[in-house]
Amino acid sequence: MLDTRVTKTFNLNGSSNLKVTLFGKNLLDEVARNHSSFVKNEVPLPGRNYGIKFNLTYWVSIIYNLKTHNLHGFWGF
Repeated sequence: MLDTRVTKTFNLNGSSNLKVTLFGKNLLDEVARNHSSFVKNEVPLPGRNYGIKFNLTYWVSIIYNLKTHNLHGFWGF
């Protein structure tokens, strides 16, 4: 079986990445079987399959300023 995958990563705004993947599985459309399966004679593995996948990763930074909150009442001081 012939499988392939090509991936390109794009940096967006410095705080997120977009990964685009083109993939193809069993590109020659061979009939294949799982040798350890009990139904291997009746059920072959999937045929040709191809597609595109998108993966977006982003980071969120939270800035919390303790000086603006009254923590004395919370801690009982």
